[in-house]
Amino acid sequence: MKRLAAVLAVLSVACQEELPPRGEVVLHVDTDLAVPRLAGRLRVDLYQPDGTWYESRDTALPDARDWPTSFSLYHSDDSTPRRVWVRLRVYPHGRVREYLGERFTPAPDPLPADELAPQPAATGEPRLLDHGSDATPPTEPLPELAVDRLLELEIPAGQRRHLGVVLRGACIGTMADLTGRTTCVDTPRSRVDASSAPLAGSEVPKVSSQGAFGAPTGCDVALRPPSQSADGASLFDEEVCVPGSLFVFGSAGVFGAGPQSALPERAAIVRPVAMDRYEVTVGRWRAALDAGFLPQGFVFANEGPLATGSGSGQGMCTWSSAPMGREHFAINCLTWSAALSFCEFHGAGLPSEVEWEHAATAAARADETLYPWGNAVPTCDRAVYGRWDATSSGGTDCKTLGFGPVPVDVGQDVTPSIGVVGLGGGLTEWLRDTALPLTTRCWASAPLQDPGCDDPAQGERSARGGNWSDNAIQLRAPMRKGYAAKDAGVGIGFRCSRPGRKEAP
Repeated sequence: MKRLAAVLAVLSVACQEELPPRGEVVLHVDTDLAVPRLAGRLRVDLYQPDGTWYESRDTALPDARDWPTSFSLYHSDDSTPRRVWVRLRVYPHGRVREYLGERFTPAPDPLPADELAPQPAATGEPRLLDHGSDATPPTEPLPELAVDRLLELEIPAGQRRHLGVVLRGACIGTMADLTGRTTCVDTPRSRVDASSAPLAGSEVPKVSSQGAFGAPTGCDVALRPPSQSADGASLFDEEVCVPGSLFVFGSAGVFGAGPQSALPERAAIVRPVAMDRYEVTVGRWRAALDAGFLPQGFVFANEGPLATGSGSGQGMCTWSSAPMGREHFAINCLTWSAALSFCEFHGAGLPSEVEWEHAATAAARADETLYPWGNAVPTCDRAVYGRWDATSSGGTDCKTLGFGPVPVDVGQDVTPSIGVVGLGGGLTEWLRDTALPLTTRCWASAPLQDPGCDDPAQGERSARGGNWSDNAIQLRAPMRKGYAAKDAGVGIGFRCSRPGRKEAP
C-alpha cells in the first residue's frame, strides 16, 4: 500500500509516524478499476465548507502495488473539529482536458437524437489561489474516463480517525456536482447527497479490489463450428467468443473524420458476444438462400468475372446468381437492411460499434491497440488494402499484388487471442448503429453498459474497418465511418454477432 508523498497546505499528506499527535483523518483510497489501464493517476482537490478551492494534487499510481493508497488530512489548529470537502478522481494516465472552469455535465435527454448534447459554459471558475496567486492546474481529468467522488469529512479534535473509500468503476463517466454537492457512489449515471454518502468504515483495506469491475467475461453459449456447402467447400461460417470487458471506446489519436470523429472518448462495458470469425462470404449467402433465406433490401449481382481496373462499377461486386469461383470471397454490394436480414435469419444481428471496436482493439488484451492485430503499421502481407490502380483515387500501397477484393482467408489480419479475421482490411463492415457524431444526444445519453445509438429516423448507418481499396490510414480500428443505409458499395460487407451468454431464466 502506497502513501501519497505530498503536503496539502493546511491539510497534509505524510507518514503517520512522522506526525505529532493531533486531530486527523487518515483516508484509505482504493479502486475496483484495472490498474494502470483505467486507473493510473489520482487527483485530490480540497475545498473549504463555503466551497473555496484551496489545494490540488495529482499523483501517478501506475503499479498494482500502489493500491490501496492512503493520506492523512489534519489541521494546524486541532483544538476544534474542522470540516472539509474532498474530491477524489481516479483516471487513466494522459486522459485530461484543458481546465476551463467547473463544467458540470449531467446526462442529457436522448431526444432529439441528432441534436448536439448541451455543453456548459466555460466560465474559468472556480480558481485555486495560493497566497493570492493563481495556482489553478491547467488541466483536469477527462470526465468521461474518471471516477469522480466527492466527500464531506470532519477532522476531529485531538484524535485520529481512519476512513476508507472505494472509487468504483460503476461511476466512471459520472461527474460530481460541486455546486449541488452530489456524487456517484456505486450506481452508473446516478448521484446522491455527498454529505451522507457512505464510506467503507474504520477498517484499513489490506487487499485492493482493483480489476474487479469490468473484468473479462467469457461466453457460455455453444459457438457455431465451421461447416461446408453441399460440394464440400468451406463456408467460413464459424463463430468465436469475444469476451466482454470494460474498455475505452473512441480515440483521441484518430481525428479529422468530421461527423464520424472518434471523440469524445468514453468508458464502455461490453457483454461477451459470439462473433463470426470471417466476413460473410458469397458461399455462405448462397447456402442461406438454399435454406429459405429471403433477403430484405438488395444485393447487386456481377454475372461476369471480377474487374481488373477501376471505373467498372458493378464488375467489382462478388455475388453472382450461379457460382463463378468467388464463393470464398466476402459478399459486397449489398444494402444495410440486406445484411441485417441475413444475420437475423441466423438468430443474430449486426455488431454494434462498441462491440466491433472492442473486438478490434481491446478484447483479451492487456492494452488497447490501434489496429486489430496490434500496433504494428499495416503491410501488404498483413491486411487486404491499397489494391487499387495507380491512375485512380484511393489506396495504391499494395497495387502490385493485384486489383480488387480477395478471398477472406488471405493475409494475417487476425486479432490476438480471439482470432477474428479481417477487421482491419478486406471489406468495411456494416454495423447496427446509426451514424451520428459521438457528441450528439443519442450517444451522450447512452448507458455505460453496451452503449449504442439506434435512431431509425436517421438515414445513415455506421460501418467500421478498412477495405481492399482504402489506404493504410483507414485501417485504424477506432476510425468511424457512416454510409446511407441504401448504399451497396463495392467496399462494404458485413459479419454477424449474437449475445455470448445465455439469458437468465
